[in-house]
Amino acid sequence: MASALDGITVLDLTDGPAGALATMLLCDHGARVIRVLDIHDTVPRRGGYLVWDRGKECVQVDLSRMRPTPQRSGSHATAGPTASEDSTAFYARLIHSADVLIEDFPPSSNHQAIVHADWLAALNPRLVHCSISAYGTHGPLKDEPPIDDLVMARMGILATQPGFRPGPVHLVHPLPSAGAALLAAQGIAAALLAREKMGLGRAVETSLMAGALLYHPKVTGEKLAPHIFQTNPAGSAPFYSLYECADGTWVQLGCVHAGFIATAATVMGIKHVLDESRFGGGRLAQTDEADRELRAIIAQVIRTKPYDEWARLFEEADVPFARARTTEDSMDDPQVLANAMLVEVQDPEVGPIAQTGVSVQLSATPGKVKGQDAPRQPSKPLASRGHGGTGVVRPPAAAGRTIRRASPGDQSTGDHQPHRRAHRRPAARRPRRRCHQDGAPGG
Repeated sequence: MASALDGITVLDLTDGPAGALATMLLCDHGARVIRVLDIHDTVPRRGGYLVWDRGKECVQVDLSRMRPTPQRSGSHATAGPTASEDSTAFYARLIHSADVLIEDFPPSSNHQAIVHADWLAALNPRLVHCSISAYGTHGPLKDEPPIDDLVMARMGILATQPGFRPGPVHLVHPLPSAGAALLAAQGIAAALLAREKMGLGRAVETSLMAGALLYHPKVTGEKLAPHIFQTNPAGSAPFYSLYECADGTWVQLGCVHAGFIATAATVMGIKHVLDESRFGGGRLAQTDEADRELRAIIAQVIRTKPYDEWARLFEEADVPFARARTTEDSMDDPQVLANAMLVEVQDPEVGPIAQTGVSVQLSATPGKVKGQDAPRQPSKPLASRGHGGTGVVRPPAAAGRTIRRASPGDQSTGDHQPHRRAHRRPAARRPRRRCHQDGAPGG
């Protein structure tokens, strides 16, 4: 079945999570993504890259030897391939045949020469060029390193996180990179649509700073009253927080409206407690001391029964709640499996990996996970195969297999303990060799 971005070729020159995630989203919807790697880069990509690099091809070039030269508009850099073609000519050939180039070079990096707007436009006026920087292309921080923790600190995110002590509080989730990836993918899609109307490519710029602000919608104004959303790390309100059950399982309550709060309090046998005005009906206690006291009352009650018993009582009374699962447990959730949100991809070095499926579903062009690229030894260098250049482009492996374990009639909300499956543990990892250069294994 066709995918939305079939026929679109993306050159990925990024080396950070934001670019890797953005190009994974494009690849899942049919784009051909070619990672352009420096032959001197021998550090293997691990961690999240085992997922983000799925379905991508890769080629190695010597970025240090590139010497972009002015090109006349309309000149064809792909003409006359030879086995001795240098890095610049090979890279120019890639540019000429690409639809999108995405990079994360700092604004003052020497590599800016190989993504200069005039040179790219001369080679391929229809090219969409996306740049992901740390803090934008202007200002005193424009060349600072793209470190998520530092971006969040500077953008005020850490100062507003709830914790067991006054802020700032460290946040483990890489919000700047995740946000920048979404903005980059959105900007590229918008630029491709504009190209269909106008005929020309355009530049797309975003940053980790923009990604951080995407998740930090704070506003100020003279007529806006200050509002503190959450100060307790367990939850924003007593009936909207995490509590430990008698068996050590944790349950998240989700009662916001007065009706749900009253129902939950009735199930717990503490409805009379809410009659005291200092508890604010269970929604907003009048003082911090009253808030702590009400939370302690609820915590004491929840600890009297195991999770399964609370789950049965809450289900019968229609109280919003959920079991706080581990990551491994969540992958077995019937809701995840019923919506094909989990696929298994055969990684050539660590074996099968269960991972997220295609996150955005399109009706006529649903997209698919194409799998990791296989680290096989090519029979000939790329140049002698008629492609030119110093690297080897390799196709991705077979598509990922969708994991479906929920039966068609399973209507479980996932709040009860699901059937546990055996998760495969990868063997000890060898250094990853995912690209080849001139017929020899790369780093």
